[in-house]
Amino acid sequence: WFEKQTLLKASFPFEVKSRLPMYEIPYGAVTRPSKPTTPQDKAKFEVPAQRWADLSDAKGGVSLLNDCKHGYDTDETTMRLSLLRSPHFAHPTDPSKLADNRVSDQGEHEFTYALLPHSGDWRKGLTVRHARELNTPVLVFHERIARRISPLVSSTHANIVIDSIKKAEDSDDLILRAYEAHGEQRETTFEFGFPVLKAFECDLMEQVLNNLKTSRTKFKLKFKPFEVKTLKISLKPASLRK
Repeated sequence: WFEKQTLLKASFPFEVKSRLPMYEIPYGAVTRPSKPTTPQDKAKFEVPAQRWADLSDAKGGVSLLNDCKHGYDTDETTMRLSLLRSPHFAHPTDPSKLADNRVSDQGEHEFTYALLPHSGDWRKGLTVRHARELNTPVLVFHERIARRISPLVSSTHANIVIDSIKKAEDSDDLILRAYEAHGEQRETTFEFGFPVLKAFECDLMEQVLNNLKTSRTKFKLKFKPFEVKTLKISLKPASLRK
């Protein structure tokens, strides 16, 4: 890509009509009008989103998934994804009057996007799950024989997404961050592939807020629509090594 002051988009006209397409945002999703009415909305040549955007009606729709592009624009029947752009960089000392000679997005690029047709809305189409799968492809190791192992942790409901797992900052506990992805209230069961000694709900600084009642490898937890929760899991000694 060696264009200058050019914007490249992939455009998909659908046999679907909707005035409220849905876009993924951090830990949730939001609708934005496909037919702008205010001057502010009319000035937006694109809107931000993360791994997916969706255009659906009462019967079904199509989700547009991607692994690294974040600019979308949608009218009532067509969805476009911004792939490459090439404006001049802002001038470092006087951006209001001068232009920098350098141009963005020059060179070779590699990215993936995909269409996901589905019945019903994006929730029934499991758009969140498929977008995460696109962004986390299966790793294949040649000349290896794998044995089946239990998942590290799983949730009983598809709309409760386990976003990240890490070691605690000040202990050997595990920190798990999960969120409700469909805008629905839900009680789910987390099941671990190892014995759990204790479980706590904590804040973003990993400070304990309350204790959770556990049953060896499981515990239940209620989520509000689009709620994000951070959990601290204390392990039984050597549980992961087994």
